[in-house]
Amino acid sequence: MPFKAISSLAGVLAGLLAGGPAMAEELVILTSFPPNFYEVLIQKFEQAHSDIKVEIVQRSTTSGVRFLLERVNADVDVFWASSPDAFELLKDRDQLAVVDVAIPLRDGVVAGYPVNDADGRYFGFAFSTFGAAYNPDYLTRSGLPVPRRWEDLTRPDYWGHIGITAPSRSGTSHFIVEAILQTYGWADGWALVFRLGGNLSTITARSFGIADGIEQGRFGLGPSIDFLATAARTTDGIAFSVLEPLFLVPASVAVLERSDDRTAAARFVEFLLSTDVQLMLMSAQLGRIPVIDELRALALASRGIHLPEPVLVNGAIFDAKLSARRYGLVNTIFDEWIVTRRQEVTEKWAAVNALPRDKAEGLAALLGRAPISAARSLELIEMSAGDGSVAGAAFEEDPAVAEEIRAAVSAQFAQFDAELARLTILADDR
Repeated sequence: MPFKAISSLAGVLAGLLAGGPAMAEELVILTSFPPNFYEVLIQKFEQAHSDIKVEIVQRSTTSGVRFLLERVNADVDVFWASSPDAFELLKDRDQLAVVDVAIPLRDGVVAGYPVNDADGRYFGFAFSTFGAAYNPDYLTRSGLPVPRRWEDLTRPDYWGHIGITAPSRSGTSHFIVEAILQTYGWADGWALVFRLGGNLSTITARSFGIADGIEQGRFGLGPSIDFLATAARTTDGIAFSVLEPLFLVPASVAVLERSDDRTAAARFVEFLLSTDVQLMLMSAQLGRIPVIDELRALALASRGIHLPEPVLVNGAIFDAKLSARRYGLVNTIFDEWIVTRRQEVTEKWAAVNALPRDKAEGLAALLGRAPISAARSLELIEMSAGDGSVAGAAFEEDPAVAEEIRAAVSAQFAQFDAELARLTILADDR
């Protein structure tokens, strides 16, 4: 019997023997949200449900998913996070339970995206927008404009001013990279991501580090989710710009298949979707967009946001199933191209930026080309489907795939170096 069940039973027996009230039941929630978001909600939940005591396990989305997949006997009742692909991945591995909860928008679609899982395994409780957090004073001192589109982050004048979190360490960052790929297409999406990677000042360990570093003035801006940049901030050192095309999907909550008290877990889901809590989400302290229609409309209007149909361009909406299938593959490409070679990448882009435009175009194309084609990415997913290393389980980075990506990146960088040397010799001869 799991420890949580033993301790709960012991509490009940102790209460009965003592003639007093039984211990409150323990509900374990694994979440990627920071304490300044979840603490006020958990306090309100425990006040409303005195018979339930909540224990929080706080991990990044990627770390949390790995924990659930590897620790199959761990006592956890609820998974609560922002990234839709993480829920699809857990659903694919039969980790999420079907529960009957009273919720608004059961079959609702917002900006072309379903609020809840069609099979009732996870439920959207709040929306957020994605864009760029920035330090207004830093940008002013540096003579830099506030970005308005995702392409703006690739501008050469942002070189050395951007921070980002690796998608292998952050569900928020992974969603941003995946949404760019789905919006712009495989080739153009990676070109945008790689050019952005050439402008980096740093790669932080957690999503929270982007907002903290910007607020402290250590770098000027970075891709982020709105509430990490704006909620409960007490200084003027950070602001947020929603970037176009607009990325908007629901953050979700799910009851885990392993939960030994799905009734209490379902009560937490219903709590998040209650009108009182949905109103709380709009506060400056929490900074989220409710899912309830009327409240969502008010929150979006207050931010000056108009929702197109659908949100993502090219007539498509975010495909969480596709993202889940290639989770490890996308992380591998980002890590091999940007994380492990960050200094080299920024130096190469500095060399490109220093060249005349007609000379720089070919080199920029080399640094913006995906190391594998879209067709090859699909082959790798299908090839790995049987052992779950890239497809299906999709979470871990496959060593064979990593080696193929690493070799392709090395070949492209060698080609870049040879072409840059050729251009330098030609310039010297003149």
